Amino acid sequence: MLKKICLTFVLLIVTQAVLLAGNDILVTPPPIPWFEFNEKQFDLRVSASYATIKGDDLDARGGSIGFLGRYGVSNTIGWDFGFSYIGGGGSGGTDTNIEIHNWTLSTNIEIQPIVGRKSVNLILFLGLSVPLTLNTIWVGSTTVEAFSVMYGPQFGMQLSLGLGPIEFNPFVKIQVITGSYSSTTWTSSDTRYRDGDIETFTIPVVGFDLIFKSINLTLSSLLQFSQSEDKHETVLFSASYTFHWDNKSDSVKQ
Repeated sequence: MLKKICLTFVLLIVTQAVLLAGNDILVTPPPIPWFEFNEKQFDLRVSASYATIKGDDLDARGGSIGFLGRYGVSNTIGWDFGFSYIGGGGSGGTDTNIEIHNWTLSTNIEIQPIVGRKSVNLILFLGLSVPLTLNTIWVGSTTVEAFSVMYGPQFGMQLSLGLGPIEFNPFVKIQVITGSYSSTTWTSSDTRYRDGDIETFTIPVVGFDLIFKSINLTLSSLLQFSQSEDKHETVLFSASYTFHWDNKSDSVKQ
């Protein structure tokens, strides 16, 4: 019965993600801290990034930091919890400037139906994501400040395939988000307020990562890029590292 439930869940996730995401497949850290867990094991992934975008009428930069932890309640059930912050700003011309802040809280229950196999592992997860955003735009003498509170379920799966010294980790994550917003506009003559609801929308992510087990590095942590397109130059630097503690030792395993 458990195998049938897991298989149905996997097929549902894959089908929805392929239909929604199309051909956009990302090399990015997976949505869970590590590709496996044991009872009483604690994992913590710390990540950070910095990006710049420059062009004729655009000069922006920003960064992010994130923490994603997980505790193995048993060999088949885990609980993860995360926090991330994204901040940045820039100018879009001689009289336009923008500043953005985003805080996201998330939590998931993880189910690991395949235990004890070195060549393959599967983790299903279901939980909640709560993004908060604060954006400020200055256009000449006008200032607009908008704040939004969003929330919604998220679910997905991560498959792990052992390929000798490399661990291949494809994953799928789907978020369904709704919420509300409020904004204030200041001009030289008056102040206006506005609020409303945010229509429900879906964010699908299909991606993968590679773990080089002998040196404890991931492809996503090594992948930096710089590209120029449509007169805009984009540069991205990112790094992540995962720590592991278990009930057998108090030392960090990676």
